[in-house]
Amino acid sequence: QVYGPMVGEISHRQQIRLFEIIYPYYEKLSKNYYLKYTKNIPDAATWDAIDVKIKEVYIDIVYQGVDDVIVLVKAVASNNPKQLTDVINQSAHYSQYEKERKRIRNLL
Repeated sequence: QVYGPMVGEISHRQQIRLFEIIYPYYEKLSKNYYLKYTKNIPDAATWDAIDVKIKEVYIDIVYQGVDDVIVLVKAVASNNPKQLTDVINQSAHYSQYEKERKRIRNLL
C-alpha cells in the first residue's frame, strides 16, 4: 500500500530516526528466532559468539523480510560466512535484492 499521499514525505533525518527506534526490536526478534531454532543444533554458535558481520546481515534479513527462518538460522548457527552467502545466493527472495543491499560483500 502507498501511504505517502496520506502522511506526506518524511525527511532523511526522520527515516534514520525511525530506523534507530525500530532496530532494537529487530535485534531482539532475531535473537529470539536464533535461540528458538538452534535448540536442536548441537554445534550451534552461541548468540554472543556469532561473528559481528554475520549477525549484522542476519538481523538485516530479518528486518527486510525473512524467507525461511529455519534455513537462515541454521546457516547463521554455523558461524561461517560461506554458509550464509550460500543461503542468500540460493534464495530468490534474498538474491533479487543483493545488488542494492550488498550483504554478501559485507560478509567477505
